[in-house]
Amino acid sequence: MTWKRLLILFFGLSFVCNLTLAATTHEIKGSVITNDGSIAVNQTVKLFKIEMAEQPSLVPLGEGKTDKNGNFVIPIPDHVEGTFYRVNTTIKDQLIGSRPLRFDPGETVIRIELRQPGMVAGIQNITFSKHLMVFDLLEDVIQVTELVNFENRTQSTVNTRGNPLVKRIPEQAVNFQMPRQAPGVDIVGTPGSVSIEFFVAPGANQLFFNYDLPVDGSSNLSFYNEPAPGVSSMELILSGSMLDATFQSVDKGTLGQITESKKFFNKQAFRSKMMRLSPSVNNVEIEISGIPMAQKKLFYPATILLVIMLAGLFWYLKGRSKEITNAA
Repeated sequence: MTWKRLLILFFGLSFVCNLTLAATTHEIKGSVITNDGSIAVNQTVKLFKIEMAEQPSLVPLGEGKTDKNGNFVIPIPDHVEGTFYRVNTTIKDQLIGSRPLRFDPGETVIRIELRQPGMVAGIQNITFSKHLMVFDLLEDVIQVTELVNFENRTQSTVNTRGNPLVKRIPEQAVNFQMPRQAPGVDIVGTPGSVSIEFFVAPGANQLFFNYDLPVDGSSNLSFYNEPAPGVSSMELILSGSMLDATFQSVDKGTLGQITESKKFFNKQAFRSKMMRLSPSVNNVEIEISGIPMAQKKLFYPATILLVIMLAGLFWYLKGRSKEITNAA
């Protein structure tokens, strides 16, 4: 075989390999449309991989920009079969995201349209479906975590900025924290209440915040809390067997049906008490019982008791010594 034929064969194989690589390159194509129907030019579009875990997370993979026609192309050079992706863009503070995307077997291109939704105002456009309170006993406080499921069921972005939802929390609450913030939700804690503003796209999410209730040495603690608007039930979650929590009263009507059960998470058992709520209920009284005295508070009574016992022993021995001396 001459060197010319070898050269032709080499370039031929290279061409075939390039065709194979091109055929197996995966990419997500699409367009971005604003809420008035016009195309979004030079708009940044970001690609994420959805990491499946107990709490799914988004891992950035790359980004692209729309051209003069509002179209974009984002290649995925290291695609793994079965991976879920998500594409996001932001227009005037509105986050527009795709549904979870996955390539079917043999599919190499996914086409989508990211359309900016319209805008509606008012908390009435947010639906609250579940309200949980989780109680954890720490050294000298009870930490309360509130979780509230909510959903924007409209086809538009809901904006309540400037007209927040103000929800009552216990007057005793201190050390307000927000460990995980839902996109487009701002929560500010003040003594006795939280102020919540929404700027959220269609879909479901969760409010998540916690605070501490100081323990003053009593074994019981009562407080009032306000359910999220329109929820049909409130649920108390307790870990361990020491603490207990009960529904004591509601501001309107009588206590609803209460269901007790056990739930498991990460192989750990939790006790649940769920009460049905009527739409007119605005405040619920809850009592926590079985609060143990902190170890540092036990030190002082124990020390006093020890002193009394030693003093008693001293006077007993002193009196006993006199009796022995007199008898002698």
